[in-house]
Amino acid sequence: MPVSRSYRFVHGVHAIFLAFFLFFACLHFTTPIRADISDTGVGPGELLTTNPKDRNVTVTATVGDFLPPSVPILISPEDQSTITTTLPTFIWQPSTDNVAVDHYQLWLDGSLLFDNIPTASTTNNAYSLVVEDGEMKLTPKTTLSQGPHTWYVVALDTSNLSATSATWHFTISITAPPITITQVGTATVSITSTDSTTVPTDPIQLNDNNPTISGSTNPGTALQLTVNVPGQTPQILTLSANPDGTFAFNLGTLPTDVTILFSIVGSDNVGNTSTITNVPFLIKSAVIIITPPFPSATPIIIPVPRPIEVLPTPAPIIQHIPILQPIVTNPVTQIIASLTPLVSVVAPVVVTTAVAVQAGTSLLSPILELLSRILESLGLIPVKKPRGVVYDTKTGAPVPFARVSIIKVADEQILESVVSDVDGIYSSIQFPKGVYRMTVAHTEYVFPTRLSPRFFVNPHDFYRGEAFEIKKENEEELFIIPLDPILDTVKQTARVYWRIALSFFRRIIYNLFYPLAIFSFGVTIMYPTIWNKAICVLYIVMIVWRIIHLRREPMIIGKTVDKDGKPLPFVSIKCVEEGTNTLSALIRSNEKGEFHSPLPLHRYMLTFTKDGFLLDEKQGSFSTMYVDHTGKEPAIVATMIEVGM
Repeated sequence: MPVSRSYRFVHGVHAIFLAFFLFFACLHFTTPIRADISDTGVGPGELLTTNPKDRNVTVTATVGDFLPPSVPILISPEDQSTITTTLPTFIWQPSTDNVAVDHYQLWLDGSLLFDNIPTASTTNNAYSLVVEDGEMKLTPKTTLSQGPHTWYVVALDTSNLSATSATWHFTISITAPPITITQVGTATVSITSTDSTTVPTDPIQLNDNNPTISGSTNPGTALQLTVNVPGQTPQILTLSANPDGTFAFNLGTLPTDVTILFSIVGSDNVGNTSTITNVPFLIKSAVIIITPPFPSATPIIIPVPRPIEVLPTPAPIIQHIPILQPIVTNPVTQIIASLTPLVSVVAPVVVTTAVAVQAGTSLLSPILELLSRILESLGLIPVKKPRGVVYDTKTGAPVPFARVSIIKVADEQILESVVSDVDGIYSSIQFPKGVYRMTVAHTEYVFPTRLSPRFFVNPHDFYRGEAFEIKKENEEELFIIPLDPILDTVKQTARVYWRIALSFFRRIIYNLFYPLAIFSFGVTIMYPTIWNKAICVLYIVMIVWRIIHLRREPMIIGKTVDKDGKPLPFVSIKCVEEGTNTLSALIRSNEKGEFHSPLPLHRYMLTFTKDGFLLDEKQGSFSTMYVDHTGKEPAIVATMIEVGM
């Protein structure tokens, strides 16, 4: 039977639709597709003349999963962190998927640690997994090694598509920093925190009542030394180990003939702690040995003198010196005579010039140095590298214009003298190697003080004239020196008025600096003399110096208060760079307890010193607190508690 053209066309369309269905089926779509096809062909039992009928054809195809899961987000251990357990809990946020997440993988140090981690809580021989609060927490049952590690998580879905998290680094540290004490005073020892049997049972015998305890540990370890003196409150000193791991505690004056115990605690930055406890030592009193009044006689052999032979006196020797011939002497005489008028005129000018140059060279430096120290004492310029404070024991106020002299003990010669400024601060002094002592002179005060510190302190923080040894060339020492006032009502009144006048004068100079500078510039424009120009140049130099000084470093600001929150005035504050143990600044709080100082951005150890007061233990260790100076930190409030009453 011939096939009609319309019949062939319909079957061609049908074939094209079937091809499209096969194409989408190959893509594995999961969405069911219903295809309606109009078919005008002849079906079974129908004639060619029958009207074409519409028929429905349904085709179902599967669409494959081509989207990977979302990336897992790591939570703990944090990146670049240090932890103190070898069984850490790995925590991450679970992934999501358009179909379903099938399982996870945990990778440690670049190797697969756990595979097929389910999405629900489970426990097996390798690990325990808790899924709660939108977090997955996996804890291994086998300990990890100490040291640095890396970790990341891979999420896989049912189609084996994966997503990998970021890689984080962490360090496991469970070992406390070992401490070794190598020197107690003059005694060489080897006491370690890893072996308690190295602690001696008998006291270490010392002769020096200002001993130094030194040793070594890990660099940067925070150390705390506790000294227990019978009948006294335990005293505590703190410091950080040097970059090379060494440390040295300089103890104050200790009593003799009693057994003293000390303990050291060292902590690293994650809290691992090691200790050396109850090391006994005893400082022996000096023993004077007196020789017997009647020593035993020793036979003495007296030689018998022999007759002396008198020798004749030798005759004097007469030397004959020939006289120069006139032919030589006459020309020389004539030349000298011709030069005499010229020399008589030039010689005074040459001699005067030479003397002036020599005097200027030798006197200019001392004059400039003296001028600098006068300006420092008046508070017009800051003290260069302050290295000490002089204060009144009765009021705690600074003592200005006190002359601090350094004396070499060997020959009692004065090495150098400096003068305290209006804030009681004196400038740095570099000591050569040797043994020295210091003395302070002031018309209204007595040195050394007759008072004793209320509790055990380093002798440098309550200096009373003790000798000290400098072991390194050009070393600098810091001393806080108390002075007893002369209790004279007239002098006390005069001193109060003098201090008020000095403070008033200083404020006037400070406030009128820029108006006077403008006035000087105006006068110089109208009267351009050499002196006016010199004054303007001086003003320009001082203005530039102030601008550089103010912009050089950000300011660290704070306040000292007592336990009731009231201002605590006249507290000495030492700012020491952590790690290098370099003294960056020595400042004093004012009458309102306020203090400030420009310092480079760094982490500092602030030591607060005021006789009879200790820092609140909530803020630090007795006298020391650590501050991160970022330039944006809030003002420091140091609370100090009175003790030793």
